Amino acid sequence: MNEPHGMLRVHAMPGLGQTHLAACIVDYQARYPNVNIELVLSSTMPRLVEEQFDVSVVTAKTLPDSGYVSQVIGTSYSVLVAAPSYLEKHPPLRSPEDLDGHACVRIQSPASPADGWQLESADGDVLPNASRARFRVNDTEAVRVALRAGAGIGALAVYLAIDDLRTGTLIRVLPQFQLPTRNVYSVYPSRRYLDAKIRTFVDFVKEELSARISSQEAALKT
Repeated sequence: MNEPHGMLRVHAMPGLGQTHLAACIVDYQARYPNVNIELVLSSTMPRLVEEQFDVSVVTAKTLPDSGYVSQVIGTSYSVLVAAPSYLEKHPPLRSPEDLDGHACVRIQSPASPADGWQLESADGDVLPNASRARFRVNDTEAVRVALRAGAGIGALAVYLAIDDLRTGTLIRVLPQFQLPTRNVYSVYPSRRYLDAKIRTFVDFVKEELSARISSQEAALKT
């Protein structure tokens, strides 16, 4: 096998890129020191060929039809959270219907529905909730900051929320529910011309990223 070398341009969604992928890249380069990597974070899926990206790492329920090659490299889900300062001043939440009386903070992106959340119980029942968003923003870290400041209730991926949940900066609400699981995909332009750095990067991230996410989700349930 040819030793991976050269420049690898990688796109990723911001939350996943900041919490896990950047660290995975450091570990990848320790194993393959002749690969230089440029990581670009953006919440929109790029045009890989036109924008000269080798790989994109995105989270979605499904991907739109395209000429790109994709493979599932992991899964993730989101939970509803709020700051203690917000919860102390507002009525308790015992069921999804109670969300109608609360301020909701939502991510604004093509991959997220604009009309509310779908909440999934441990039994697999899915309950739609169409409570109106008081605050929308197109960046997941901004959602996290707003929630910590007491803006209301919002959904964060476990990998974004776990540190705040551990310290009590955020508290999980309606813990018997989660948002439906989404796939984490690696997407690249072509299978025919898959050189060593792309192939090894996709394989490495599939192993490392999936393990990191699964470890955090397991910790949340203990």
